[in-house]
Amino acid sequence: MRVFLDTNVIISALLWEGGICDRLMHAVLEEFELIVGEYVLEETRKMLLQKFSIEETDVETFDAELRENEVIAQPLNPYHLPEEDPDDQWVLASAIEGKAQVLVTGDKDLLNIANKISEVTILSPREFMDTYL
Repeated sequence: MRVFLDTNVIISALLWEGGICDRLMHAVLEEFELIVGEYVLEETRKMLLQKFSIEETDVETFDAELRENEVIAQPLNPYHLPEEDPDDQWVLASAIEGKAQVLVTGDKDLLNIANKISEVTILSPREFMDTYL
């Protein structure tokens, strides 16, 4: 199964060792096919450097590890939902472009439109764990 992780899940996996997102990421790497988007990688990089003040060499190492998986190029156009957050439109477009079967996110705007999207299943980290692990 092709699993796309949103920025918030990736950052949580990195920063909170042993937490649900960390366990989820390890499970996805072992049991499924992890897909990451160029948009998400750039967003992750910016947040780690600016918001969390992670050392640039550590961010580069983490970025390189993520790039060992399939990386979806920046889509040409954003998806039309969710209307509230243009950044989420790019994340969703990336997951769909990458033919992900599941998009795992903690983002409420994306989770709130899960029933309006047929191209990919949108689940919270807990929902993913409960359903697939």
